[in-house]
Amino acid sequence: MPLSALRAIIPVAHEAALDPRRWQEVSDAIHRAAQGVRIHLLFFDALQPGVEVSVNSGYDPDAIRRFDAYYGAINPWRSGLLRFEPMRAVTSEQMLPHAELMRTEFHADWLVPQEDISAGAGMVLERSARRLLVVGGHVRMRERDRYEQPWRRLLDLLGPTLRHAVEVNRALAGLRLENGLLKQGISPEGASVFVLSDDRRILFANEAAAQDLLSGGFLRGDLRQRLRLRDPRAQEALEAALHRVRPGMPPAALRIPHPVTRTVRAAHLLRVGPEVLPFAGIDPVRRAAPESVAVLVFPAPPHGDALMRNFGLTPAETEVALALYAGQTLAEIAAARRTSIHTVRDQTKAILGKCNVRRQAELVGVVGNALAR
Repeated sequence: MPLSALRAIIPVAHEAALDPRRWQEVSDAIHRAAQGVRIHLLFFDALQPGVEVSVNSGYDPDAIRRFDAYYGAINPWRSGLLRFEPMRAVTSEQMLPHAELMRTEFHADWLVPQEDISAGAGMVLERSARRLLVVGGHVRMRERDRYEQPWRRLLDLLGPTLRHAVEVNRALAGLRLENGLLKQGISPEGASVFVLSDDRRILFANEAAAQDLLSGGFLRGDLRQRLRLRDPRAQEALEAALHRVRPGMPPAALRIPHPVTRTVRAAHLLRVGPEVLPFAGIDPVRRAAPESVAVLVFPAPPHGDALMRNFGLTPAETEVALALYAGQTLAEIAAARRTSIHTVRDQTKAILGKCNVRRQAELVGVVGNALAR
């Protein structure tokens, strides 16, 4: 079965690589080829807590709703699967011995009511600090001997094709996003970029944006992972711009002050099509995106060559000085730079001395003047 099944699936996966809305067709093709197996692709993102079935074939819709609402979060196979390297097909028994699985609520209340689909195999396609993408399939326990091993072999053969399709999805989405920004005269280089739904839910954040969320200086994510600016007036301006800006319109310019230091950070809000989202068609939040999504862009901070040239700051001191200029606290800078607050405090003292000022507020003015020249 594996080779003939593979020939039926690969062309569909290649099409989904170029058009991520077609991932459901990939799942359906795998389901048709892998007899006796219910197929799922799961997408996890640290910016979106909880587990959701992204694409699936062969399951009862009500079971999927219950998985999304509760059982996905207590799935005992997840931690077992993560013990194995990506791109390796692993059976349910390897993830968690069946005797242990039988003692779980997940088994009793989710697997057994579906004809005890406790057998099967899964594979981690991609894993990073923030994201996890898994493909897997459930098999009825009474049909384990017949279907589980053929499915595991097919998954081993299919994994590279699926991973390649995901990588192409991300590359094309990134290019579309960069192109959309460049058309509006916004440089994406070094910028923090958030893609938002109309209710400010974070659909995508690049690494710089994720770092901004971690530092929490100007913005944060709330319990529902919606973007919230810490300054109330800036928050009101963002919400108004979300309702006002439409595709094809010039970007809305926003000025976002730090709630404590009152230093201001510039941002742009524009509208683009949902095709800029990586994994569109895999993740259910992204798949349900409207005809357009909002892109909030914080341009990269200014380069610090002038500070090094005029005041003799080291590269590390320059980064700290720019962070202070941007309104970050010492604790936020330490977290972002993954160093101790004592180190940042010592660097700040050195910066104040080299810039011939005594207070951080004075330093902000000096840095601003140096960057403006």
